[in-house]
Amino acid sequence: DSLKVTVQLLDDGGRLIAQQDLPLTTARALDGGAHLRTYGLALPAELAPGVYRLIAGLYDGAAEGAPRVLTTAGADAVELAVLQLGE
Repeated sequence: DSLKVTVQLLDDGGRLIAQQDLPLTTARALDGGAHLRTYGLALPAELAPGVYRLIAGLYDGAAEGAPRVLTTAGADAVELAVLQLGE
């Protein structure tokens, strides 16, 4: 399967700060039928205080241009969290 998950940290201007891309794999089942898959991001040591968005997307790594899979609303990613880093 060529589907991959990308997890990205963006600054308040939408610039990419950190990213991890991994193959979409079967996650382990939790009670109630939910599934859990963990991802980690290596953050730069010089990360400035500010507002950051954590997003995730799904794309086809085998297709030309690696197009993202769109949500039912037409978005190419979902926002997982908004983080405020202070001094």
